[in-house]
Amino acid sequence: MKFSNLSPIVAVCSICLQHLGSANQRISKIAPLPENLNFSSKTNNSKGNLQIELIKPENVLSGNLYEWNACIHPPMPTEIEFLMPQHGHGPTSLPSILPTIKKGCYLIKGLKFQMVGWWRGIFKVTLSPNESEYLSIDFKVKPQ
Repeated sequence: MKFSNLSPIVAVCSICLQHLGSANQRISKIAPLPENLNFSSKTNNSKGNLQIELIKPENVLSGNLYEWNACIHPPMPTEIEFLMPQHGHGPTSLPSILPTIKKGCYLIKGLKFQMVGWWRGIFKVTLSPNESEYLSIDFKVKPQ
């Protein structure tokens, strides 16, 4: 199969599908959605002393380029990444994550999702030089 006319993501997915076999086998390889998903734009850690808010449009559509904001309360250094848990990959774009003038808030610029479905924002919050905590916010990407 030639991949010269395909994007790198489509080419990689095509190669993966060749190794998975029939359509029924491919479908069975995708994990089902967990029943307890919470699509709220805010989440707290288990102690209740840390909150993350992802400020995004109510409807996230595939193929669009986005600028979102994320705020951490209380403000702490944070790394942010996005993942499609059922497929184990991130978005097709590598967004810039920039601190804003509001302490604890970040601008996520250049974010684009090509696949519809369940996505997760993962926040690694640095509590001290030797301690980090992970929080996540789930959201859905819908078709155009």
